Amino acid sequence: MGLEIKLDLDIVGRCIMSILRYTVILIIVLLTSSCGSMMMVESQSPYDFDKTYNTILTNAKAEHWSNPKTYDVQALLLKHGKSDIGKLKVIKLCHPDMAEAMFLHDESKYVAPMMPCSIAIYEKSDGYTYVSHMNLKLMSKLFSRNVGKTLGKISEADDRILNFLE
Repeated sequence: MGLEIKLDLDIVGRCIMSILRYTVILIIVLLTSSCGSMMMVESQSPYDFDKTYNTILTNAKAEHWSNPKTYDVQALLLKHGKSDIGKLKVIKLCHPDMAEAMFLHDESKYVAPMMPCSIAIYEKSDGYTYVSHMNLKLMSKLFSRNVGKTLGKISEADDRILNFLE
């Protein structure tokens, strides 16, 4: 009788391990297939391209963000003899207080490639203007301590700057 119990526990143990193994595989597949789309947020603008661009800059200024650079990707590609991709600009935004909080300590300087914050504005072939940006609210939860806390504050400011998209 003792042998039967051991055999049954062995079978149960193998079944549990198989279920766990397939659960882990399923989680990995789901994460790798959807993480990219979770990390970026795209919204259709209620405005045309130029009004969308100007609204973002106006809202950013009201939140005390500076615009150190805007890349006109369409113009850049045309200058180099490439295809006309349509209107596409990437706005770079920086808030000195947030940047200082993020980079004052050595342990958080590794996220510098994410800065300054970027917001893209583009027209698609459907004729509408879209805005995309990183999902900093989600990203703030992936980082610990100072980085996560600061990304959370930046996310709140992004929400205010882009509130016209709701």
